[in-house]
Amino acid sequence: MPRTYWTFLFATLAIAGIPPFAGFFSKDEILFKAFTAEQLGNLRFILWGIGATSAFMTSFYMFRLVNMVFRGTSRVSREAMHHLHESPSNITIPLAILGGFSLVGGFIGIPLIPGANLFHNFLSPIFGEHHSPHSGGHEKFGLEVTLMVVSVLVAIGGMLLAKKLYIISPHIAENFKNKYSSVYKLLLNKYYVDEIYEKIIINPCKNFSRRLWKWDEKGVDGVVNGVAGFTLGSSFLSSLWDEYVVDGAVNGIGYIVKASSRAGKKLQSGFVTTYAFIMLSGIFIFVSLYLIFR
Repeated sequence: MPRTYWTFLFATLAIAGIPPFAGFFSKDEILFKAFTAEQLGNLRFILWGIGATSAFMTSFYMFRLVNMVFRGTSRVSREAMHHLHESPSNITIPLAILGGFSLVGGFIGIPLIPGANLFHNFLSPIFGEHHSPHSGGHEKFGLEVTLMVVSVLVAIGGMLLAKKLYIISPHIAENFKNKYSSVYKLLLNKYYVDEIYEKIIINPCKNFSRRLWKWDEKGVDGVVNGVAGFTLGSSFLSSLWDEYVVDGAVNGIGYIVKASSRAGKKLQSGFVTTYAFIMLSGIFIFVSLYLIFR
């Protein structure tokens, strides 16, 4: 699946912040702004450290994914191997276009060179910035070059570590897994958030619902049926309550859930054009509100 591999690799290089892919430019800008935010005092160094650590982890886990899926020893069974094939053109061509943009898209925001950051210059009038984002003389220039080199080295470090642990010496990762099994299980189970949520929220709601149902079945129905044995009117009222109030509430909730699900799934159409339209609409609304209320 060469087309899928190269497209996936391009996207991985971009999100890891490897130059000259698009993610490098945005990552460099974020880390530089965090480091030079003097109004935050020493907190800016902590924020920069968090950003650099996140960049390292992103590069590591993305190249771990590439190595485990496309490289090294295949994990696919022989039976499944015969079913592997490239996706049709209506999938691979849009992905190839996106991969191409991940390679050249960052050049609309070139740092260091005055006037070359077209994206920043385009937005400057909106946010009231009429100066270069990298103004400040040779000192600021040298600082950004240094931070840029460090960020690239951080990304490369994550990439090399993923290659070391999952291609060159996979036994190291296995040893870590066995040595720190409790940490491994904690991360594998996503901090047990789903289990905690089910125990604290889901199960109590289910138990409470069962008790209400039992009480309604044995208590309310028993009383209503007893009274109905003496008076036809109470039986009639009971049937109305059960049919229009109880069933109506239950069926109404079910209808609301179904209707909201049908409406919600339309937002996940799978069409890139729909997502692009929603994103552009959001940008337009945000910029319009900013211009109105600034």
